[in-house]
Amino acid sequence: MPQPQKEITTRSNPPHSSYKHISIIFMILAVLLILGVTYLALSKVTITLHPSDEKITHQFDLLIYQEIPTVTANYPMIQGKIASSTNEITQNFSVAEGETVDALATGTVTLYNDRETAQTLVATTRLLSPENILFRLKEKVIVPAHSTLVAEVYADEKGITGNIEPTSFIIPGLNESLQTLVYAKSETPMTGGTRQIGMLTQTDIDQATTEFGKNDLANLLAQYIDDIDNMTLIDTAIETSGINLAEKIGEQVDNFTMTGQISLNAIFANKNDILEIAKNEIENNNTNGSFVSVDPSSLTYELKTLDTEQQIAVVTITISGLSTFDPQTDIFDKDLLVGFTKEDLELYFSQFDSINNIDVDFSPFWVTKVPILKDHIVIQIAK
Repeated sequence: MPQPQKEITTRSNPPHSSYKHISIIFMILAVLLILGVTYLALSKVTITLHPSDEKITHQFDLLIYQEIPTVTANYPMIQGKIASSTNEITQNFSVAEGETVDALATGTVTLYNDRETAQTLVATTRLLSPENILFRLKEKVIVPAHSTLVAEVYADEKGITGNIEPTSFIIPGLNESLQTLVYAKSETPMTGGTRQIGMLTQTDIDQATTEFGKNDLANLLAQYIDDIDNMTLIDTAIETSGINLAEKIGEQVDNFTMTGQISLNAIFANKNDILEIAKNEIENNNTNGSFVSVDPSSLTYELKTLDTEQQIAVVTITISGLSTFDPQTDIFDKDLLVGFTKEDLELYFSQFDSINNIDVDFSPFWVTKVPILKDHIVIQIAK
């Protein structure tokens, strides 16, 4: 006999309340994750640097050689020319202290002869300026027809009135018809209307010894001009020897004569080549990653050592320029900037001398700190 089946009853099992809490938490986390991703994706900071263009100066040694040297150097080298010569010179000097007395002013004039025949002018021939200052020819001259001649003259009277500027002269000894054809002009001032007479001292001699030969430097250097091949005079080394005086200490003189030997060593090199080396040196020694704008006019040279036997010289080169940040170079560690506020950024960049000030732009509007993503940190140079 079959068993009667039991009636199966069902009931509804409502979810436990903890499941609801978990789902809410997951929803909140999802929203926070979306907000976080959105924040990271949208947050950005742009830092604009305003450079101050810091002036920098660099100094280095440069070896200049005439022939390939046997020595080695740990600094740049360039081929040039080292010229040497020894010359006998005579030079006049004035005493430092003394009494001023009147003297005859002297100078030179150019005599003009526009006549068809030569014109003879004897010594002491008078030349009169528009201010009626009278000068005389020192020696007899003959001025060829339609030609000129330079002659020495001296003032007719002693005194400062003879110290006149370049001017024109008539020759009053000629008749009026010839005065327009034979005349004179001076190209340089007349000087020497007064002179100083004093006692020669050791101080005068010492000062003259220091200056001895400097007035002749241009003439001495001129002998090398044809051989320097567009090179620039870098520096000179001068030595004097065998100095003698015609006068003695204690004598009353208005000037004294010094003779002696002067040894001149002149160093020449191509300025453009030196400038290129100097540019490379200042850029290579600029360690802060900035861009250097070199000032060519600041290039200077100073002789350090000279070896005349090996014909090599070491010259100290100095050059200056303006240093500003190179926009192509990333010299800042962006990891250090993460989390910085605007005030933090201003304080951080204030330590760089080459930065005058900065502008900070956070975006979107709710961002107030530097984001964590490096590519969202933009550092640019103001134009």
